[in-house]
Amino acid sequence: MTGRQSLLAVIAGDQVDRVPVAPFIHTNFVHAFFGSIEADPVARTGEVYDHFGLDIIHRNCTPSHDEIGQSTSLSRRQRVDPASNRELAGR
Repeated sequence: MTGRQSLLAVIAGDQVDRVPVAPFIHTNFVHAFFGSIEADPVARTGEVYDHFGLDIIHRNCTPSHDEIGQSTSLSRRQRVDPASNRELAGR
């Protein structure tokens, strides 16, 4: 069974020959693994999965930054009216 077949079978609730393993690989890990910030995470994440014998679910995340490089966070949750797509007052 290929990694793809294992992952799809588990999602469908079917039996598999082994438990698929598909950890989250962050872009920073890809850079560290290849020893270069120039390593393209989109192109090279598959190589990291292959190296460790993992099943590939290719997903990368990059933290968002503001102009001075600080991570942004939401201080409050926004409530939006789906009909008008306008922010609702209050918290």
